[in-house]
Amino acid sequence: MREQIYLKNQNNQLHRYNSPSSEYRDVSSEQNEHIGIVSLAREIVHAQFILADTELTRRLWDEVASRDIDPDRVNNLLYRVSSHEDDESMFYADRDYLICSGSL
Repeated sequence: MREQIYLKNQNNQLHRYNSPSSEYRDVSSEQNEHIGIVSLAREIVHAQFILADTELTRRLWDEVASRDIDPDRVNNLLYRVSSHEDDESMFYADRDYLICSGSL
């Protein structure tokens, strides 16, 4: 079962944040990490670019920091992919970042 967290934006509206931490238990830790980072990047895209909600965006970036995720890795997904709903594009952009950064 996927953990669901609700975050309030600056207008006190609730938005659901789906934590990927418990959704994928039967995949490798690297795949699970990738899925979680892609999910978080999509949440940031929604908060930052669609809602233009600075408070929700800040909270999501705080989540990036608390999970010790490289912010450049997330920025790569935000700005290098034209369709954030395209799993394949997100996978290749993330993989290319990891290769270039020497993490893979």
